[in-house]
Amino acid sequence: MIFIFLVVSILLVVLQTKREKNIGNMLSFLILPYILLVFINNFFMYQYGFYRIGDDVLLMLTGAFTAFFIGSCIPSANSVYVISESGNNDRFYFYNIKKMVNYLYIIVVFASAKLIVLLAKGNITSGELGNGVVGHLLLTCYAVVPIVFLYWTYNKKEWKYLFAVCLVIAMNFATFIKYNFISLIVCIFIFTLMYKKSATKKACLLLISIVFVMFVANYIIGFVLSGVIDDVQQTFYLNHFWKYCSGSLIYDNYIFTTGINVGMSIFEKLACFIFALPNMFLYGIFGIRIFAYEIMSMLPVSELGEYSNVTDAIGYMFPSQGGAIEIIGFLLFFIGIGILFSVIYYRSKRKKHGFSPFVANFLTFFCFLSFFGTFYVNSGPWEILVWSIIVPYFFRSKAKKL
Repeated sequence: MIFIFLVVSILLVVLQTKREKNIGNMLSFLILPYILLVFINNFFMYQYGFYRIGDDVLLMLTGAFTAFFIGSCIPSANSVYVISESGNNDRFYFYNIKKMVNYLYIIVVFASAKLIVLLAKGNITSGELGNGVVGHLLLTCYAVVPIVFLYWTYNKKEWKYLFAVCLVIAMNFATFIKYNFISLIVCIFIFTLMYKKSATKKACLLLISIVFVMFVANYIIGFVLSGVIDDVQQTFYLNHFWKYCSGSLIYDNYIFTTGINVGMSIFEKLACFIFALPNMFLYGIFGIRIFAYEIMSMLPVSELGEYSNVTDAIGYMFPSQGGAIEIIGFLLFFIGIGILFSVIYYRSKRKKHGFSPFVANFLTFFCFLSFFGTFYVNSGPWEILVWSIIVPYFFRSKAKKL
């Protein structure tokens, strides 16, 4: 089954790449991480004790990808808008980039001040930096950082732009919530591929290497601050990194054995996603949550004692132990998602003025990180999408008439 999965998945990516004339497209960002993880896990990492991703899971993924692709083809072919790299100068002209950089430095100052306080209290590794006002300010940076970084790639002597981006990443790193800095790096990566596809090879190499190094560093610093670094075995970092990457896909095996969220309808699961942002306000004001996500049981994903409690986004929506009708409904759902995502994606790409950090963040959280787990149940990704629409307009350049 793994060969069928790989052939069909690669074929879908190739077809969509030909449609858009760019490997950096919505379908590629969704499927390529799955291809990479399944291939490495089932051909290599299983030799180090990790469970193989089963045939039932691969069949489920193949069906979902195919349905999603069918849905993405339904919008008019004219909607497939090709972004021209040569138009970036005009897009930059739409913004006051200096104000963007200054804004990032201001956020870093606030975050640094809070970081110093947390260091003094000794609770830096508790994730407190990502909470409160500073946490929300850091989320607004997702709407600015990709544009500033791309600007630096055209003006590499202007180090203040790169330095500002690095500082924001460092502040997200200091939250000690790994997906905070990983998602920001992925967002920069996707944004760069969309608007400067000539940097594809370098961007891919940097993405993999930087994420791995920062992931390991995140744990090392945490262990040092906790005083337990000498008790950690060297194999921990690779095993934990791979559990972090592929644990959700391996966990999907339990969908077809013990069962996960059995009896929970696809509409209830969808509601858990939709109410993620409203619940942030409902809980803050009234102390209640509607359609709250229920954390799943920790189950082993390897013979080495590595555990996980998340499925990927596709596995979460699958009707565990459901019949033929439920499975057909699941496939129809992904055709519908393919239509909806394509409309959002194409309209965002056709932005008349400036860049669209919204589409980069949308692809980051709702496509690329789908393998990671049910990311949509967190309010953060939804809040970032809102900021991605609002924040860039505060930096519009008066030099260009709107």
